[in-house]
Amino acid sequence: MTIGDDDKPVHVHVDRNTPVHVHLKKKKKGKNKGAPTAVEERLRARDRRMTGILTKPSGRSSRKGTRSASPPFIPAPAKTTRGRSPLRWENQTHALDVSPPSRNGGLRMEDLSSSEEDEVYGRMRNYENKISSLMSEVGTLKNEADLQKTLRDVEKKDKQISASRKILEDQERELKEYKKELKSTV
Repeated sequence: MTIGDDDKPVHVHVDRNTPVHVHLKKKKKGKNKGAPTAVEERLRARDRRMTGILTKPSGRSSRKGTRSASPPFIPAPAKTTRGRSPLRWENQTHALDVSPPSRNGGLRMEDLSSSEEDEVYGRMRNYENKISSLMSEVGTLKNEADLQKTLRDVEKKDKQISASRKILEDQERELKEYKKELKSTV
């Protein structure tokens, strides 16, 4: 398989059951553009390790002076088991048991749904309905509180208007009295 533009990666879709075997062509020296890709770096590191394994060490070289290209193995932070038996993983606070699927078939519909799940989903729906009704009730109460505040503001304005009217009526009465006095003196 040849690709016209080496910068573009190969993208392949296959079924899970289809075996895939891939060979990477090494670039020729002199035509190498830019930094090597991660795959090329891994291949070079593997080749260096393999040449060290395949060549016989001379009597002069010592194991202390050579370094491995790969980092040392670090085990998982918990106990694990291997083999065909059910897998078990555990740490200080949690444990997980995973059994491999049976040979006579994968998942069945009975495995996917259970009455416990239906109960849980039913409870969740009930809680969601309660939450939505409480939210609408809170909205109603907020609207009612806003309405009460508006009514209090209107009553306050009405009192101010009636006080202003009373003051105006008193001032009109005083003006009429002053007019009468003025007419009587003239």
